[in-house]
Amino acid sequence: MTRLERIARRLVWWKPARQTLGGPAQLLARAMAYGTLSDLQALLDEYKKLDLGDVLEHAAPGVFDPRSWRYWHIMLGRPVPPLPVRTFGQDTGGSPADATRP
Repeated sequence: MTRLERIARRLVWWKPARQTLGGPAQLLARAMAYGTLSDLQALLDEYKKLDLGDVLEHAAPGVFDPRSWRYWHIMLGRPVPPLPVRTFGQDTGGSPADATRP
């Protein structure tokens, strides 16, 4: 197993390492949030064309914690927007109890 496969397996444990390495943006985001400096350097050496700013811009909700989100925006000289959030359906503005009313 290569070093990159070990990193992928540790940071994106729910997917096969080869699959993760095929679409490295998710892996880079997880390395930025949870990896070591060594992890990130190894990934950047391999994926030279990937821009960390693009990784932030397209980050899925739940990947970054507030601290790493702020850190990487500041390090890349970008304004710090709110963290991405998950949405579940469309908000109708009513309370959950309204869903049971006729």
